[in-house]
Amino acid sequence: IVFWALALTSAESEALGHRYFAEKNYQGAAEMFVDAGNKFNSPRDRSRCYRGAASAYYVLGDYGLSLNKLKMALKYNGKNEAAYNILSNISSAGIYSDYESLIETIKGIYHLDGIEQSKVIDALRRAMLVIPAQELQKIMPAIGAQIMESLLMKDSIQYIGQYGDGWSIGKHAGVLISNKDRSHDVVVLQLKTAFPRDYYPVTVIVNVNNTSQKVILSDTSANRVALNLQAGVNTIWLSIDKSFTPSKVSSSKDYRDLGVNYRIINMRDTSL
Repeated sequence: IVFWALALTSAESEALGHRYFAEKNYQGAAEMFVDAGNKFNSPRDRSRCYRGAASAYYVLGDYGLSLNKLKMALKYNGKNEAAYNILSNISSAGIYSDYESLIETIKGIYHLDGIEQSKVIDALRRAMLVIPAQELQKIMPAIGAQIMESLLMKDSIQYIGQYGDGWSIGKHAGVLISNKDRSHDVVVLQLKTAFPRDYYPVTVIVNVNNTSQKVILSDTSANRVALNLQAGVNTIWLSIDKSFTPSKVSSSKDYRDLGVNYRIINMRDTSL
């Protein structure tokens, strides 16, 4: 903050923040919003200003600082809807590559007083879909049992590293399944691919709670595998030896890096 800003009132700093934002001076806007947030006494006023700073840093592409200010905004007002919207955007877009920091921030916000925890869990769910599975596997223990239980309370299945149409993001993916009440001792995992003919065979290593098995896909047919689960939260990790980009091998305009299309198709069904 430049020295003259020290003489501004909280309201003047906030007004200048809005002016700078409208003029697309996002760095200046962020600094003025932070200054206003530091000067206001009302928690709601402070939350509003820190959220403004988070918005400015978001536009600048400084997602680390944006998350930092989001956490401050929600600390002072756990009902700040605009702050949750930015958190959701950062979590779901795959734009912030410091995955450990993202997960730690989501975890920190979850434990703040007065927080709408369901919205924080929604952000975590979105993050798990776009964070590369091999990266999420490293930081999964840091999430904690309480948050994991909340994540799987509404839906007992959470896919990891998966596009919306069921394809894995590259060569790694995963699934979390809650079997807290022992109602899902067996699940059926379906795997299929659409590789060019000369790519086969494709090998998928399926790791269930640190026990691995190899699945060979020899064509585009669906392959179904029965998996035994234990009580509590189960982790299934997929490691695929090949991936492909449709646009590079056909006239498709799909530029994604794809591994396998996978989903849990049944619970307690062993008839393959």
